[in-house]
Amino acid sequence: MPDEFVLLCETCGYEIEGLPAEGACPECGRQVGSSPHGLRPGTRWQRDPKWSSLFSTWRMTLRNPRRVFDVASLHTDEKRLLALSLGVAASMPPMAGYIVLVVVTIREAGWIGYIETLGTLVGGAAGVSVLVAAGWMLLWLLTLVEERGIRFWGPRRGWRITPTIAKVICAHASVGWVLGSVLAVVGHVVGWGLLEITNRHNVGIFRGPMQLAPITLPALGLIAGMLTFEVLVYIGMGRMKFANREKPLLDASMPPASMPSLTPDPLPSPHPGPAGGGDAG
Repeated sequence: MPDEFVLLCETCGYEIEGLPAEGACPECGRQVGSSPHGLRPGTRWQRDPKWSSLFSTWRMTLRNPRRVFDVASLHTDEKRLLALSLGVAASMPPMAGYIVLVVVTIREAGWIGYIETLGTLVGGAAGVSVLVAAGWMLLWLLTLVEERGIRFWGPRRGWRITPTIAKVICAHASVGWVLGSVLAVVGHVVGWGLLEITNRHNVGIFRGPMQLAPITLPALGLIAGMLTFEVLVYIGMGRMKFANREKPLLDASMPPASMPSLTPDPLPSPHPGPAGGGDAG
């Protein structure tokens, strides 16, 4: 595969380095000037990293992933985007469960009972923190495996999937984990509602599935999120398989490592002085 800084046609991967911008790609006919890195302005998060931009980028990635990966830039570090996405995804189910626990405690025991069980709830908060950390590490590991996977299989399909491109794709596709987390929470709430219905009414043959709904529906939500992540990664590979990255500028103030020293070491004197040193009287 060509170097990651060599200019390629983003449609077919033909090397167009040095061709006039107004010309056409000899392989597919795409205009040469439509492939340079300067036409990738970056996603909204990449241009302005803040919470509103994060939600907007998530929404656009789910609604129009092709457009997102067509404009995604390769000049920014995506560690923060990935960390936030995984943090939100990992924290939603445990936090939702803890909030339900607090609400049920207050509802059944009142505020006095809530104060009496405060120590238990504090311990529950510590448990939530452990679950969030474990969930974040698990999602990070799965994302890392996916990133390494597309770096392995991409070049074997003739695609230039560099480490930078893989990080950009997986960081934006991580909204799939967030979606799975949301669906898991919603599925759990709906499942408890279905379980409550079975306790009050005779639902016949639907009793078994409805009683298992608090477990099966969240599991289906997590699976849907994982599949969304995989689909977004595949779309990202297809749209960024020949993405161009600007060659970094070298600092002209620093000489090359092979440049010789301007002040060579002095040669030893051929006539060394007396062994005792000092002037001869």
